[in-house]
Amino acid sequence: MLKTSRRDFLAAAGVGALGLVASQSAFAADKVVKVGISLAMSGPVAAIGESVWRGASLYNKLNQSKLPKGVSIDVILRDDAGSSDNIKRIAQELIVRDRVQILGGVALSPQAFTRGPLLTQAKIPLVVMNASTASVTRSSPYIVRTSTTLWQTSFTLGEWAAANSYKKVYTLVADYAAGQDAEAAFIKGFTGKGGQVVGSVRTPMATTDYLPYMQNIKSSGADALFMFVNAGRVSAAVAAFASAGLKQAGVRLIGPGDISMDDDIANMGEPIVGLVTAGI
Repeated sequence: MLKTSRRDFLAAAGVGALGLVASQSAFAADKVVKVGISLAMSGPVAAIGESVWRGASLYNKLNQSKLPKGVSIDVILRDDAGSSDNIKRIAQELIVRDRVQILGGVALSPQAFTRGPLLTQAKIPLVVMNASTASVTRSSPYIVRTSTTLWQTSFTLGEWAAANSYKKVYTLVADYAAGQDAEAAFIKGFTGKGGQVVGSVRTPMATTDYLPYMQNIKSSGADALFMFVNAGRVSAAVAAFASAGLKQAGVRLIGPGDISMDDDIANMGEPIVGLVTAGI
């Protein structure tokens, strides 16, 4: 079986906007196609931005010769640091000042939703390369996604958990659209196969203190904890899981592939052993 890390997948997803451009053959001669990519190259979710950018850059390098004659691609990368406020301003600048024809990137779902009305007004397509809330592509007819959704991974994991002797599960997710999708999808998959959800909690996106939540989960009688928190926060959540004694109590940690980013795993140490995730 071919095994691919989430970093590899993000890099592959990063080719979306450039692949869209390279596949077009109707451009006039001597045409410069401007692609504006906004990614978190700094801040807590920089690992996502770096992976996507590597993929896009490699695709561009390997496929320059396949472009129609006279066509070239000008890729403009902007660092939004994972901020919705930044991404709206950057999108406006790319459209108005740089006159890009295609936008790409977007690490987190709130950023995609922020761009929706602007894309519709400007009639500029956006290729979402990571944000995984299912409704992202419904926020504008100009959005397409090359990654996956949390419904796909979390629903699948819910069915898997019920089929693998997990009777009671507690859910902990970050309180925003993507976390709510993960929670709803897992619960539907798990309970649909006979599992019981003994408790659910949604945590603030910016929190780094998960210990109080973990202590409540320990007394719930859960066989497993389904968890989805933001990139950059996973290490803190896993540390709290271990500190609260959940692992020693026999509670299994499971979640979508988003909580098993390569960079996070490298910093987690022994507490990560036994983690089960569903990814692409």
